[in-house]
Amino acid sequence: MERALELEEIQTVTAFVRNESRAREMFSKFDHSSKILYQEGDIYKVEHVRDAVCKADAIISCIASYTKPHTQMSALTENELDALKYTNHKVFYIHFGMPRGYGPSGTLIENGIMKLVMLTVCTKYSPATKDHIRVQNLLLESENGKHGNLDYSLFAAPSMADKPPGKQDYFGKDGSVSEAVEKSRVWHFLSTHDAAYLMLSHLAIVTKDNQRRLPKLMCLAYK
Repeated sequence: MERALELEEIQTVTAFVRNESRAREMFSKFDHSSKILYQEGDIYKVEHVRDAVCKADAIISCIASYTKPHTQMSALTENELDALKYTNHKVFYIHFGMPRGYGPSGTLIENGIMKLVMLTVCTKYSPATKDHIRVQNLLLESENGKHGNLDYSLFAAPSMADKPPGKQDYFGKDGSVSEAVEKSRVWHFLSTHDAAYLMLSHLAIVTKDNQRRLPKLMCLAYK
């Protein structure tokens, strides 16, 4: 959100949120917060999603599926695709956070670790990863003429390092990128600000030309 507000090309940002007052408090610290429009709603209700996205030039989905029923990402994507039936203009869609080790987005060792994660059903990462894949399949199906006004990209960023999640020491005590890189064992790390800036800058360029397609996969890694 912070990066989106900084870009001059982006005139307004609609935040689709569960709680508008909490979102307003969260985003009020950013410069240019007056550019934000708020839409409160439920991702599982297609009419709520339709109201939020049917007039959008671009959609960035950065929801997670770590909590039950572990279908948040795919449910939202499915409702967004349904909402696009009511638009006449082209909409650009980015699914932010595709697992870095899945398919072509990772190395052989990362692909192996990702398969192991998916088999370890007792962790929160297994159902979330499977829901990421459901999102990917929904978007692939959308290319078969069902949503001709949609162009999408999967953004597979490496682990983020602005804040230390949980108690994982390898992120560094202050969550700095430099400490994370030094102590990383499998994934490379990236500042969320850098990832957002690249994604949004690219999106701002692409939306100027409806004939230009988004890359189907954007993947970054810092060493």
